[in-house]
Amino acid sequence: MKKLLTLVLTILSFTAYSQELKFEKPNYNKIEKEIEKKSSSYYYEKLKEKFNSSDSTMTLEEKRHLYYGFSFQKEYSSSYHNKANDSLMNILNKEDYSIDDFKKIIEFGNQILSENPFDLRVLNYQLYAYEKMQEKDNYIKKLTQFTIIVDAILSSGDGTSKENAIYVINVSHEYDILNIIGFEFGGSQSLIAGQYDYLKVKENKFKIDGLYFDISPSIKNIENMFKD
Repeated sequence: MKKLLTLVLTILSFTAYSQELKFEKPNYNKIEKEIEKKSSSYYYEKLKEKFNSSDSTMTLEEKRHLYYGFSFQKEYSSSYHNKANDSLMNILNKEDYSIDDFKKIIEFGNQILSENPFDLRVLNYQLYAYEKMQEKDNYIKKLTQFTIIVDAILSSGDGTSKENAIYVINVSHEYDILNIIGFEFGGSQSLIAGQYDYLKVKENKFKIDGLYFDISPSIKNIENMFKD
């Protein structure tokens, strides 16, 4: 990509987010049961409606059930490739963008998000486009959705050990989260114990060598595909 689009939302300090959040691993069995009950406040259709309407009043538990609960939806996949991805990349590879380009970034982004609603990179590109078009209301709505996803992920752990792994439902989210909390990928990725990804990070002021991510939904999805 000729023009670097950095993530709009950044966490200013790794230590700050580590200290302010009370981490809790997602209980996937419990989440699966809750999101299937129509009487539950975590019923998935209710949560999806709140997310689609950019509801900024969603509680952290609602955000967690929304994000981790998506791994139990029929639309979920460990990997996505919508034909709109290629069209979007063609625009992003341009040296300069026009207003029409920004509109197409929104359009192609929406096509991708219709299948993969938690694609942080696409949401980020749309944030960039809305900002450049000075569409404040749409920018705030998109930023709310972006924040809902990030809040859910960062509530799961600080990534400093397997026991405190950051839980993600898509491998791409590992690299997005690295950027969001201010780290740079160090070029090495290792799968540990069949469910953890360990990403080396470049030298940083926190003296952290790498972060652990639990990717069990992705692993399970891949295994099921091979079974089928």
